[in-house]
Amino acid sequence: MKIALTLPSLGGGGAERIAATLASGWAQRGHTVTVVTLDEARQEDYPLSPTVHRVGLGLLRPSEDFVQGVVTNGKRLIALRGFLRRARPDVVLGMTSEIAILSTLAATGLPTIVIASERTHPPMMPLPRHWAWLRRKVYPRADAVAMLTQEGGAWLGQEIPNAHAIVMPNPVTWPMLDPAPGPSPATLLDAGDRVVLMAGRLIASKRFDLAIESFARVAAAVPRSQLVILGEGEERSRLEALARELDLETRVRLPGRVSNLGDWYQRAELLLVTSRFEGFPNIITEAMAHACPVISVDCPTGPRDLITDGQDGLLLPANPPPQQIADAVIRLFSDEATRAAMSARAIAVRDRYSLDSILGRWGRIFEELGLQANQRSLAREAG
Repeated sequence: MKIALTLPSLGGGGAERIAATLASGWAQRGHTVTVVTLDEARQEDYPLSPTVHRVGLGLLRPSEDFVQGVVTNGKRLIALRGFLRRARPDVVLGMTSEIAILSTLAATGLPTIVIASERTHPPMMPLPRHWAWLRRKVYPRADAVAMLTQEGGAWLGQEIPNAHAIVMPNPVTWPMLDPAPGPSPATLLDAGDRVVLMAGRLIASKRFDLAIESFARVAAAVPRSQLVILGEGEERSRLEALARELDLETRVRLPGRVSNLGDWYQRAELLLVTSRFEGFPNIITEAMAHACPVISVDCPTGPRDLITDGQDGLLLPANPPPQQIADAVIRLFSDEATRAAMSARAIAVRDRYSLDSILGRWGRIFEELGLQANQRSLAREAG
């Protein structure tokens, strides 16, 4: 098959990493794959298989006002349609809302299966009003709209009932390859340190401040415990100030973004997730694949799809007080047998969300949608 993935860029981010994983996976299985970005085709944060084709449209520039936005998106639409007419892919997968909308419009009248792929839980990250209106109008034209979770699929069924919803989770990356040298856990931690790991962009919705407040109680109860928060973002200075205020400068580590996440999952005794919301939290499946138990708040969406409470991890209420989070962490630190049992069960995600498994699910969707398209074409010819 000829498969095209469209997205804004291949810079750092969860959607970008999954796009690179899917593209390389399809290419390695013999498909002709092209990744098209609004950005230039340049050195990316997530490497692609050498056989993946790259097209950069050079149209990612932000718009200063609504009129300029209309003009810029008109250029993007023309460029995307030009690519589709030249490349004639069998399938176009639009990754993230805006480019999924543009890709669906660009494919109008062309013999291409179009799948829009939402990468967040839409009600938690509302689009600007004009994009939300376009999504309601355009998504029913797509052959399918891929949502990350059952909850996301239910939302789509309520908000855009004429759209064809499918639920397609992300593949888990295991083992994780380190594309570039990153700070090793051994450079920041002593051998006897007991590590609570967190990872993600340092933004307010991840509620790392809640985790630090909770960890103050853990630090008082568990000698040599350390909270490591991997990632970078606008909240760094506030989080560092909170750690100083709680006298946790030597117990809370913020080493920034790292490329060797697998090393950190293996070093940690547990992963903690306190987000206000998620789309599909890759860090949960990655940690579980590395036999690292997870404590997560039951936020929308993802954690309840991935964790069986008390079996392979712990689910807490969506808005727990700091003491409840601390109690859960202390419980797992104190109960080695339970922690070991959760670790043993957690690795089942290696098969459930393996790349082979997820690509197999995509293949069945492509086949089903292709048959439907052929039937529509035959019906038009007969009419």
